[in-house]
Amino acid sequence: MHRYVFILGRKWRLAAAEIKAVFGDAFVSASDEFAICEFDERLKDPRIVLDKLGGTIKICEIID
Repeated sequence: MHRYVFILGRKWRLAAAEIKAVFGDAFVSASDEFAICEFDERLKDPRIVLDKLGGTIKICEIID
């Protein structure tokens, strides 16, 4: 399982809803600063994902 943190922008509720709409079941949780998603495979190019998500500032992989 590959886990990622999405750092949300100023309109965090909208950004979290956008991530939930795009990733569906991969969405785990969100707060006013970040959202967490879990994927079976590693994101191939997070920059492309970041360009599609207007309310997300950064994407970070969680390494255990």
